Amino acid sequence: MARTSDSILHYNVGDFGRAGFAIANPGNDRVTLNETIGDLVSMIGKQILSINTRADRDLATPPSINTVRDLHKLYLRARQIVSARTVETSEMSFEADHVSPEAQPFLVFPTPYRDIRNRWLKRYTQLMLTLCSNLMQHSENRREFDISPKVAKVVKDTMDRMYYDIATDLFQKSKADAKKPEFILTEADFAAWDWTEWFIDTERIETVVHSEWVFTEDDLDILARGIPATHLPKLEPFPGTANPDAGSLGEVTDAVATASTAATVAPWPV
Repeated sequence: MARTSDSILHYNVGDFGRAGFAIANPGNDRVTLNETIGDLVSMIGKQILSINTRADRDLATPPSINTVRDLHKLYLRARQIVSARTVETSEMSFEADHVSPEAQPFLVFPTPYRDIRNRWLKRYTQLMLTLCSNLMQHSENRREFDISPKVAKVVKDTMDRMYYDIATDLFQKSKADAKKPEFILTEADFAAWDWTEWFIDTERIETVVHSEWVFTEDDLDILARGIPATHLPKLEPFPGTANPDAGSLGEVTDAVATASTAATVAPWPV
């Protein structure tokens, strides 16, 4: 019997396959009844595709302030959605009286991954593809409308990890500060950001990049609209990365923050 893997999948379709594009792994779970989970998977996937088709992808130096700000916005938006749509176990969930929602296919957005030269973006991409995989394979896709604290924790743990990495590595925030529940990067942090002050010489030096895989907006149009997971061809992990014995991707367990009490940003509900 053929063995399966929950690794990130190589989107091995035409030039996108040769350029090392990837998608989150839906496993056998190509559709969802849960609007919130579907929204999160689409939002994260589309934003990561947008970020990874910029010049930052091919540069070895830290990402631009534009990219960092967009990752910051993605983090805040995810917190807002999860905070608003999580129903505690003691709360009554919303239920339709007569009509149940129809199962909808997940939309996936193939993104550059294997050949990303920027080590920061590759790390963040790995985390976000892992998060989308976990959401698509979560049992609560059968649950309609709302999400439970279990799903909220899946999102929180992975988003917190990405944000912690951004804060401690790119902004030189202390571990103690970045772990505070209320921690959020401020406009003052962005205005004062100058990574050249603390990165070592080899991280600050760029070499000429010869990339044959610079796609135009027209080339990427079909990907930017999203591909229904039900229409995907049979895809495999990248060669040498599959590890079926490892089992499911599971949850990211090294969470770095708890529920926020900040007045200016939606708190995590878990």
